[in-house]
Amino acid sequence: MQNLAIIMGGFALAAIGATGVEAKPAKPINASTVGHGTGCFISDANGLELFDPSCQTFSTVKLDQDGNVEHYIYHDDAKLQEGQTAPDRAIATPVSYVVFGLSCVGTMRITPSGYYSSNQVCTPL
Repeated sequence: MQNLAIIMGGFALAAIGATGVEAKPAKPINASTVGHGTGCFISDANGLELFDPSCQTFSTVKLDQDGNVEHYIYHDDAKLQEGQTAPDRAIATPVSYVVFGLSCVGTMRITPSGYYSSNQVCTPL
C-alpha cells in the first residue's frame, strides 16, 4: 500500500511538472478577448448622466480571420450617484448608437433601489 502511495505521488508530481513546462499555444487572431474594468457613465430616471468610478464593466471583442471586429459585447453594473433620481418602478430603456463603424444595440436598466446596468452588442455596419 505504501508503494502505491509513492507511485501515485510520483505520478502527481510528474503530471504537475509536465504541465508547468508546456507552452501555451498562441491564441488565433479570431479568438475572443475578454476585458473588465471600473468606471462608467450612468443615466438616471431623468436622463442625467454622471460618472460612477466604482462601476464594474465587462467586455468581449471577437475578430474575424482578417483581424476586423466581428462583434463587441459590453455590460456594466453600477449604482446611481448622489444627485441622480431613481425611478418609482424598474425601467428598461433600449439603446442604440453607432461608434467606430459599429452599430450597437442594447438595454439600460434602472431600479427603484438605484441599481443600474446596461448591455450592448455591437456589430459592423
